[in-house]
Amino acid sequence: MGCFLLGNICLGFLCLLVCTTLALKLDVVHDQIRPSLRSEIYTNDRTAYFIPVGIGSPPNSMYLVLDVGSNALWVQCQPPASPSFAEVLSCRLEGCERLANTRCHKGECLYRLHLADKSYTEGKVGIDTITVGGVAIRNIAISCGIENRGYFTTIPGIMGLGQDWRGMSFLSQIYQLAGGVFSYCLPSSGTTSGWLEFGPGAYRDGPTWVSLLYNPWNPTWYYVELSGLGVGTRRVSLPEGIFKLTPKGDGGAIIDTISFVTTLPKVAYEAFRDAYVAEAANLPRAPEDSVFDTCFNLTGLGTVQVPTVSFYFGEIGTTLTLSAKNILYLADEVGVYCFAFKPTSTRLVTIGTFQQAGIQISIDWGGFLGFGPNFC
Repeated sequence: MGCFLLGNICLGFLCLLVCTTLALKLDVVHDQIRPSLRSEIYTNDRTAYFIPVGIGSPPNSMYLVLDVGSNALWVQCQPPASPSFAEVLSCRLEGCERLANTRCHKGECLYRLHLADKSYTEGKVGIDTITVGGVAIRNIAISCGIENRGYFTTIPGIMGLGQDWRGMSFLSQIYQLAGGVFSYCLPSSGTTSGWLEFGPGAYRDGPTWVSLLYNPWNPTWYYVELSGLGVGTRRVSLPEGIFKLTPKGDGGAIIDTISFVTTLPKVAYEAFRDAYVAEAANLPRAPEDSVFDTCFNLTGLGTVQVPTVSFYFGEIGTTLTLSAKNILYLADEVGVYCFAFKPTSTRLVTIGTFQQAGIQISIDWGGFLGFGPNFC
């Protein structure tokens, strides 16, 4: 029986990998012992990113939303997206009671998931084959949404790759193949594609690593130790500990593939924005739009040099420096660009897809997250 990683429990300097078993036997339909799982990533407008998969045998083609902050492997089972599963997970099998948001009813494994915005989905947990990048994997547990409201009516499905305590995310279910390691690169436009790859080979080229932090209050999310912000060559002056993850689970910084732009606590955002405006004093300003409060009118200017921004991580200040395409958002068709960061009333920093686009991101459940060195 394979081991499905639950997470890291750290006691002082000792970290233990804690696992459980979902009573399903992983079966890969492929002629290699450990096949490479690599798929393309597509986007329409950079607000959502999709993974092409096949459900069933023969496969029913679908596009699942990539969500590294979720532990759901979920598809909408209402028309027109209505895959028929090979079987529903039986409560006689060990596993249903260990999954998040599930219960047994008349011998079948049912689930219910509610979001803060009152969106919800209810249905059955099915067992079927999922095909990713041409590799078919049997006996995968998939939530099948029968009663859906709100957000769950707008998307065909979710491929959740979050850190999983209950064995339901796709990454936990293929732990035997991928070892809790994956890498992705989000495309910068709808005319190009990115990639998603599982397994140690996903970061063979050597990224720049930063440590992942574990938050028992939100164990699914990938927290990084953000220690500062920079504009150009200067570090922005910020209150000490403003990005720190507290023992009660407040604050900190996460990587997310659902949030569009990076959000910062209001005090940090204002200092960051003001530093950028000062560094970009030579650029003509434009009125704020409905989303962003700081915009520039670059119409007809041709090639323009704009300040870079940087994220600093950890005590040694490992640096991720962003280029213009990850800083300024084209707000209209004329040439108005806006500073693509937003303030939030919470202490949580969310590093969004606009800032990640085009940069290889690698995640290892051993406790590391890497940036680069490849681009897409």
